[in-house]
Amino acid sequence: MTLKLTHALEKGETAWLLVKVGAIGRQQVQITTQDGRPLGTISPFGVRSGQAAGTYTIPVAPDAFDHRRLALRVSMLQSGRAQRAPTTDEVKSIRLVIRRFKSGS
Repeated sequence: MTLKLTHALEKGETAWLLVKVGAIGRQQVQITTQDGRPLGTISPFGVRSGQAAGTYTIPVAPDAFDHRRLALRVSMLQSGRAQRAPTTDEVKSIRLVIRRFKSGS
C-alpha cells in the first residue's frame, strides 16, 4: 500500500496514520515501511471477542517519506511473528493525515 501526502510537511505539522481495525482477536497488526522500518504495532487490549478494535493513530517520522510518498507493509502478527497480510475485515482502512500543532507561547 502506498499513501501520499497532500503537501510537503511544514514546520509544526506531523503526519499520522489512522488505522481502522476490525475484529482481530488475540492477533496484532504490524505496520512497517516497505523497506522494513517499523512504524507501529496495534495490539488491542480489552476488546470483546468478535468486536471491532477501533481506530488507532500512529505517528510517521518525516524522513519515512520518499517524495511525499509512504510505502507500507501491513502484517498480522500472532505470538510476535508475522504470519500474513490482513484481510479487509481485519484492517478496514488506513488513512494518512496531517495535523498542525501550535507551540505554546
